[in-house]
Amino acid sequence: MRTRQSWFDTLFDDPVDGLAVSSVVSSGRDPALRMVDGFVRGIAVVGRCAATPTLLAFKVAARGQPIRVRVWVRFDWTAVKWWSERVVGGSVAGGRRARLLLVRSQGRLRHAFVLSRQRHGTTEKVARACITFDLAADEVPDDGLVIVELLDPTDVALPAPVAAGLVRQPTVGLQVDHVEIATPDEGPAPGTAVGWGACPDLGVATWGDLLLDDTGRNRAGVIVINPDRVPGLVAGTRATVSLTVRRPPRPGLRSLPKRALRRIRREVGRRLPDKVRAVLRPLVRRRPAQPAPPPAPATAPSPARALVLRLPPTPASAVPTLPAPTTAPPSPPSAVSASALSASGVSLVSGRPLTVEVRPGPEETIDLVVADELDGPALLCVELVRAKRRHGYGFQVVRVAASPAPVAVGH
Repeated sequence: MRTRQSWFDTLFDDPVDGLAVSSVVSSGRDPALRMVDGFVRGIAVVGRCAATPTLLAFKVAARGQPIRVRVWVRFDWTAVKWWSERVVGGSVAGGRRARLLLVRSQGRLRHAFVLSRQRHGTTEKVARACITFDLAADEVPDDGLVIVELLDPTDVALPAPVAAGLVRQPTVGLQVDHVEIATPDEGPAPGTAVGWGACPDLGVATWGDLLLDDTGRNRAGVIVINPDRVPGLVAGTRATVSLTVRRPPRPGLRSLPKRALRRIRREVGRRLPDKVRAVLRPLVRRRPAQPAPPPAPATAPSPARALVLRLPPTPASAVPTLPAPTTAPPSPPSAVSASALSASGVSLVSGRPLTVEVRPGPEETIDLVVADELDGPALLCVELVRAKRRHGYGFQVVRVAASPAPVAVGH
């Protein structure tokens, strides 16, 4: 008589071997994915989240050794449509907002990340993040069941701009591309640049813009860092986030594409009074061309001569409209000084506020120094306070590093 391997097996289930270390799950039909909740399994991908919270349970053959779990998550246009269809009162506009999620495994908070489809420095419309955390040998049970939960931080008092710019039920619609079970390898060298290309692989930080209204002009920046992934960040040190903040140039008429110019002409014409439009209409529109004289009778072309296409000349009454756009490169964006920014922070574990100092850094960067010691994942909010918000701005994280704590006077 066959015995059950775990409480999730029945007598009709075939024995399933656990995932070996250094293996990847890329399909929702993989038998190692033992249980899901609020999740729709996929074929070419693991699947998509359909509710908040979402739970995935994997069977891992750890064999008494520590493991590293990596989960690749995607925020694409399909996630926006899923959210608008499944959340009560949801809309496509609301589904575009940024999403903040917490990751819990084996009963403990392991990771946090934010996904935003509005990011400065990249033209990709898909936001990706890599959930990375380590499990000790004694944290994997004998049956090898590893649980990954995606949660909504409902118990944390977030800063006002962050609370206004985030979406509720953030898990709905997110796609899980694949899950990797690996051994804990050595961390990256201290001072490694954490750009958008390297950041999802390392799991150090994620960032993006928060849309605070429907116009898209009023924005704030949000950064989520995971201290356990920052090289050299141990007890007694502080985290320093270096970022660049730039104000994009205001586009001129010559740098706009033809489609944007046509839209501007229609919008200007729609807002003009009827009397003004009646006067300008014969000036901006093309007048009917004068009848051309009858063409001379064409003779049959000889086989050796090429066919020539003759067009009537453009009448002089045609009034040109806006000039054609030029291909000249736009002016570079201007950097924003550190005095024009304000920053605040909160711990996503305990909910206590964090003191964040804004300092000018080298090479037109701005350093955000967290004065308090971090007890887990933390969220930083960046606001532009000394510039016109309607001009817009964008920021990009350059690196996340550890800085020594200041020594108290008298010691």
